[in-house]
Amino acid sequence: MSSRRFGRRWGWLTLALLLMGHLAGAAVGAGAGKAPVVLAYFVTQEATTVSVIGDGGVTASYTVAISSDELKGKVEALRVAIAETGHAGSGIVGPLRFLQQARDLYDLLVAPVEVALVGAGEVVVVPSGPLFYLPFAALYRCVDCEGQDLLGGDFLVERSGLSYATGLAEAVRRNCLPEAVAGTLVIRGSERDPGEVEAPCSWTSPCTLIDSARIPEGGLAGVLKGTQFSAVHVMACTLELQAANPLESTIRLGLGLEAPSPKVSDLVGLGLSADLLTLSASLTFAGSSEAEGGAGALPEMATGEEFRSVVDALLASGATHVVAPLLSPVSNPATAALMSQLYEGITAGLSPSEAFRAAQLALLQGETGRFLTSAWASFVLYGRERPLAAPAPAAWDKLDSGLLAELQGWTQSERAPGDRGPTVSVVASLERPATQEDLDLFRGISDAVSVQGTYGAFVLLELPLADLDGLARLSEVRSISAPFGTIPD
Repeated sequence: MSSRRFGRRWGWLTLALLLMGHLAGAAVGAGAGKAPVVLAYFVTQEATTVSVIGDGGVTASYTVAISSDELKGKVEALRVAIAETGHAGSGIVGPLRFLQQARDLYDLLVAPVEVALVGAGEVVVVPSGPLFYLPFAALYRCVDCEGQDLLGGDFLVERSGLSYATGLAEAVRRNCLPEAVAGTLVIRGSERDPGEVEAPCSWTSPCTLIDSARIPEGGLAGVLKGTQFSAVHVMACTLELQAANPLESTIRLGLGLEAPSPKVSDLVGLGLSADLLTLSASLTFAGSSEAEGGAGALPEMATGEEFRSVVDALLASGATHVVAPLLSPVSNPATAALMSQLYEGITAGLSPSEAFRAAQLALLQGETGRFLTSAWASFVLYGRERPLAAPAPAAWDKLDSGLLAELQGWTQSERAPGDRGPTVSVVASLERPATQEDLDLFRGISDAVSVQGTYGAFVLLELPLADLDGLARLSEVRSISAPFGTIPD
């Protein structure tokens, strides 16, 4: 009879779980408006590391001694148990087995860092390896519970909102980062070819040079946090990968054991607004000697996941593009030449991939470059493909060809800090007759915008050339052109 009433032999258990979920429902929305917390996992053959990232960067990290094969087995077992609980005839044993397995995985993957999740508005999970197949929402917390006592626990989704991200850069991406301003920050680890310092400084002005020995208290993260440089170039350093926990990888700024060595985790979530973050570095693996297999050889511990995770973390600093080393050692003169060509291409208005390819081809097509592969193949570029610091293409499409050419020429020219360009007269065309709200919107672009007159859907404006970008971004504006014909009084 109970089977007909609830549809399954264990229908009472299902009902109990549903009631528990209903009672816990009041807490589900409790985190609304609070900052999200990221749980980033990294699975290796021998262990799994979970790192917690909040507004202040990495706040906690824990390593679980479980092999990837064993972890995969536990994930698969839970998936099977979930599937079994959806069928009649499993009795009470099926659901209890599911809760036990869900609790065991919670204890492995979440419990060690759950204190850091208190007060989180949402948990953003960055899986790794077999964890991509794990439904984290079904992980179950029930401290010291056995048998039917397992009914007293709660699912992770009952305590926190859950979402997923494929990598750290996606997980911590901010929708409103401060816009980059003109300027380049060069952090120098040790004396090196001065040409490499000149290369990034040729892109933007002013150029700020900091020697690693003079980095103030707070380290590299303290120097970079919230900076608004267009480019950050870290030179004469070594990127040392930690295969077991990539976020523990270090950037050694200079030579010797006493050189500053900030962790990659220090850079996560900095809110860096740079268009380009370059590590002009050599690449090494912690715990591996270069003599093992010679230069360029990969240690047995290397899987590629550690490099992907480090680049992902560097992008999570807020930088739009990252140039990272792929080989070690790297010739200093060759590196300086590559970087010089890279920034020369960027100065000419090329996109990052175009500028990087042009730099590689320039060295490859040199006198000895074709046979000196390490000179042009030792670095890689990651990031979103678009011109550096360029506005949305749709916005500039509103400009007529003359204004577009003038604005592009000005943005690529050498200019003093704070220079807004010459004042130009333009006609902004709207979809409807202009209102006072539209005029106030135009004046809100900057104090230098002056409304000269309105003529139905046309507004005559005078503004610095730089403010054309802000004007083009307004959804109310259909097109922008130079004044045409004679404007009536």
